[in-house]
Amino acid sequence: MAASPDASAATPPAGLVIRTTATASYLPAGYSQIERTSSNTVTAVIRAVEALTLDGEARVARAPDIDATLNFLLRNTGNVDSSYAFAPINGGSCTGTDTLDLSSLRVVLDANNNGVADAVEPTLTGAAALTLAPGRTASLLVQGHVPNLPTGAACITLEAATQSQHVLARAATLVTIGANPVLAITKTAAFDGPLVPGASKVDFSIDAENIGVRAATPTATAGPAATPIVVNGVATTLVLLRDVLPAGTRYISGTLRSAAWGAVRLFRLPGDAAFSYRTAEDSSAQEVAIGVASLAPNAGLAMRFSAQVLAEAPADVVNQAQLYYSDGTGATAAGSNHVVLGTSAERIGIAKSALPAKQNVDGSGTLDGTATVRFSLLVRNYGGTPLFDVQVLDVLEGSAATAFGVYTVQPVPAAGQYTVV
Repeated sequence: MAASPDASAATPPAGLVIRTTATASYLPAGYSQIERTSSNTVTAVIRAVEALTLDGEARVARAPDIDATLNFLLRNTGNVDSSYAFAPINGGSCTGTDTLDLSSLRVVLDANNNGVADAVEPTLTGAAALTLAPGRTASLLVQGHVPNLPTGAACITLEAATQSQHVLARAATLVTIGANPVLAITKTAAFDGPLVPGASKVDFSIDAENIGVRAATPTATAGPAATPIVVNGVATTLVLLRDVLPAGTRYISGTLRSAAWGAVRLFRLPGDAAFSYRTAEDSSAQEVAIGVASLAPNAGLAMRFSAQVLAEAPADVVNQAQLYYSDGTGATAAGSNHVVLGTSAERIGIAKSALPAKQNVDGSGTLDGTATVRFSLLVRNYGGTPLFDVQVLDVLEGSAATAFGVYTVQPVPAAGQYTVV
């Protein structure tokens, strides 16, 4: 008889040792006692695999003769710490015509999550400009100067490459220049102390400003599928600023607010269609938004809300806000910077297993009254931060039912004794 079951799970960390042993139980013909046997133990060591994702906006509008900032999100999807080198370049695969270049391109780590390339934030240059642990995320900003031209477009590509296995990812953004509304959006987060799952509260702030020469007018559709915007069951046109709550958080009822004149507070609940909102406050909202009639040049729009960090929050809470409007030619969108908040919970798990006891025999093949039991222990860090000086204590000695008696150095322990082999 042979069996070949498939096994699958989340990618384990590099270097993890996996041991597996097959066991069989059978009843020999003519016997009343069940016999058990075990196979050899197979040991596998997980090899290091580098992988990454790099995402950015497909198209953004920017004003001429400014330092434009583009938003990208890097995530380590491998199972080992990876160091990255970055290359921002003019050109690449964008949807649209590339007619000009941006100058002085550089990549900045948005360490404080405010969407601005601050002077104190590092420019990512060199072969190992940034290192991320498995599953961690970084918010990146590409900055370049837009030429003083009335119209045109530049395709900007960001390349990220791992330094060990040379895995490469690219993301490209088309930067358009013209006499249009240009919406600049920044998102920030504030919280007290370390971000602890199940305990912390985060206050999110989203600020948008029209730095273009024309007003942003209302749109009836939003998103890549041109989905109709619906409020209380009625198709609606508006300038929509929205924020989908990130995984691992819950909206705190009563905290959504905006000082914009005529702003309508909007809530989308679980099960509601995309871009289908209600005006009634609801703590189960999975998305919050505000809507206004238009946004004139040099005018601003802002909203604030708070969220509770849940116990099941991931290592990185990642979030981005979007603004949907019409630029005079059709529906368009603008995104904020990515806010990446690392949780600091220390969570450790331990699992213990034991194979069936194997009866031992002496040199003559007679049972010697002892048995060997093989134990396996697995300790794993399920938290978002490294753990140091981890110690595992397994008490074997004692008279309790869960203990094995008194330890002896003799290879064959006597009654009420045990040894470690």
